[in-house]
Amino acid sequence: MTAIGRGNSIYPAILGALLLQCAAAAFSQEPGTVLDEITVTARKSEESLMDVPISVTALDGDTIDRFGLTELQDMAGFVPGLKLGEAALSEVINIRGTGSSPQNAGFENSAGLFIDGTYVSRGAWIRQGQLDLERMEVLRGPQGVYFGKNTIAGAVNLISRDPTDEFEGYVKGSYEFEAADEAAVEGVISGPLVETLKGRLAVRYSDSDGYMKNTVIGDTIPSVEEVIGRLTLVWEPTDNLSVNTKVNYADFEKHGAQIEISECNLADPTSLIATVFAFGIPTREDCRLNRKTAQVILSDAGSAAIPGSSAVPFGDDYDAVSVGTTINWTIGDYQLTSVTGYRSQDFVTTNDIDFLELEFAGFIRDEDFEGWTQEFRINSPREQRLSWTGGVFYETNQRTFAEEAWLNAAVLGAPVPAAGYLKPSAQDTTSWAVFGELRFDVTEQLTLTVGGRYVDEEKDIHHRVCLGLAFNYTCDTVADDLFVPPALAVPLDLRDRLEEDDFSPAVSVTWRPTDDSMFYASYSEGFKAGGFDFELRTTPPGGDDADGDGIPDSLKYDSETVRAYEIGTKLTLLEGAVRFNATVFRNEFDNLQVSIFDGILAFRVGNAAQSTATGAEFEAAWRATDHLTVGSAVSVLNSEYNEFIGGCPYGRVPDAPNGNCDLGGEDRDYAPALAFDLYGDYSQPVFESLLLSVFADVSWSDEYFLDQDADPNNMQDSYWKVNASIGLGSASGTWQVRLIGRNLSDSRTASFGTDVPLSGGSYFKYLDPPRSIAVEARVSF
Repeated sequence: MTAIGRGNSIYPAILGALLLQCAAAAFSQEPGTVLDEITVTARKSEESLMDVPISVTALDGDTIDRFGLTELQDMAGFVPGLKLGEAALSEVINIRGTGSSPQNAGFENSAGLFIDGTYVSRGAWIRQGQLDLERMEVLRGPQGVYFGKNTIAGAVNLISRDPTDEFEGYVKGSYEFEAADEAAVEGVISGPLVETLKGRLAVRYSDSDGYMKNTVIGDTIPSVEEVIGRLTLVWEPTDNLSVNTKVNYADFEKHGAQIEISECNLADPTSLIATVFAFGIPTREDCRLNRKTAQVILSDAGSAAIPGSSAVPFGDDYDAVSVGTTINWTIGDYQLTSVTGYRSQDFVTTNDIDFLELEFAGFIRDEDFEGWTQEFRINSPREQRLSWTGGVFYETNQRTFAEEAWLNAAVLGAPVPAAGYLKPSAQDTTSWAVFGELRFDVTEQLTLTVGGRYVDEEKDIHHRVCLGLAFNYTCDTVADDLFVPPALAVPLDLRDRLEEDDFSPAVSVTWRPTDDSMFYASYSEGFKAGGFDFELRTTPPGGDDADGDGIPDSLKYDSETVRAYEIGTKLTLLEGAVRFNATVFRNEFDNLQVSIFDGILAFRVGNAAQSTATGAEFEAAWRATDHLTVGSAVSVLNSEYNEFIGGCPYGRVPDAPNGNCDLGGEDRDYAPALAFDLYGDYSQPVFESLLLSVFADVSWSDEYFLDQDADPNNMQDSYWKVNASIGLGSASGTWQVRLIGRNLSDSRTASFGTDVPLSGGSYFKYLDPPRSIAVEARVSF
């Protein structure tokens, strides 16, 4: 990594700019200009952002609408230190340089995902579009007390808009003409249905052609067609009882993937890519990041499909339904809350493995998920000197998972049929927890908060590996398998259970010397559940069963824990015109769960000994005039492995036992040493009846690794991104036309990158969208 963050003067320069921004307000402030209050639910109840002793960023719905943001990955670009995106086998969900490897479907998330307070356990949710949001909250650091397990890095909570008291709605359409040729239409209708019942219906349809050129099939990819919708019903039969039910639906089909080979190693004779080039096998792959790809799978190229197989689409097929019901019942001064969640999700993805036009290797995986969650909470009155919250949580879910992969050696002239494997797995999970928090006002300015959560979890798995030729698999006898040496080509039929429990405490001290200032210090612990390696295909020679229970030890991995220390301040200045927040933190992780590519076709799972993340975050906003607001956010981060013996990056000489490398002292993935965001929001009435609005956002990120093995050849370079939006509409808000530009700098960034299978020293990346420009028209009623 570069030396930025280690003695470089850019840090004090950025911090100085933040302070000067606040100080400048004192000399130019217009009387009566104040920032709007930001409400968050970081502690499962509505509070002002400035009253919560947690590092929280809230991206409000107006900003989301102004930039036409419908993808969580795009929203994350406005929050320094947050990385969300797609990967080959799973998703990237990372806060403060901490996240689960996206290369194993068995991993739980390190950062929890929530929609309207309901837990979403599967990361594939971030692939679907979003609409009609009130805000997105990003909570940094362990959130075990209120949000539970699998939030050791933090939590991302989306809050959708509720029905309105008056009848209203809108229809808007947009067309993006620079990158993906996306056309979209969205509509919302909201208001009272009967005296005690209100409703809101939001629906969006979009169709895009993609922003990469597939030079083999001649199309642009990934093309996506998507329908998403949400129905919200709020029933308030009495003044002290409210029932809020939200039904969400999403369905999309995606053809192709935004994958491109970024580097080819032609010097390694064992590399498939080197073999293809050396023997003159025709290929259109140019091994450069230029938004062109030559990958195909099965019948995509219009050539002969592999005998015995069926033609499958290259891309994703996703549908999900979720229902969440929140009941709030006030009894005297106490509030009882019930949150019930149900989610059903089916996700099928098909992709290339060789990343060439050979139809040599590919895979398809199908994951079905169904789960229920139930939480009960009780809150005492907050205005009492001693206040408290208590609750219980229960979750049960079932996952079925099947992966099929194949090698078609015939395309290289080998006289053998296609060989491969089928891995069907089924996992049942049951989890329950009790949690609570006590808040004691030692004085009028000083508050002590103590909380904790106890969780108990069980997972049962049935994992099989079936082998065969010509797509005829057997699950009970040895069969040919080109993926592994013959001695290891042994089918697996494994059943196992994992039982874990944990108590995660949290304590904080908050000091409020004035109504406009707050300082806090906190200590907390977090727990991320262990699990099973859904990618396990073989066991090492000589066995892998130290405890003699007949189950390979490599099937299971241990839980991950964190100890977190944080101090911070939240200041409101100049009578509400300036807001300044700062946080300094240290997170210490034990038994870090990692997945490292073995250089052939598999990702091996294990627990790294330890990693540490230290850093600071700053946020400032200034309402300079009634028409202009400016702000900034900065993330300073050092996240690295303390001890980690793992697989070696390609070309690195092993310096640890069994051909491994000591990666201690290396930076973790998705951990830029510095990232910041600057924005300006300007609105001005024109011609008396019109309103002009302009919003600009500039962000910068330092370089960072794209995978867990600290491979210097697999990095995202530092980059700038510029976004802007300009709109003109009626002053009454009945209509508006907007021009939206995202990534106007046309920076080439990737959400994920790793080694190309079968081709050591070659790499591929999941590319983010290029420059996009869209026009949007909206009519409100």
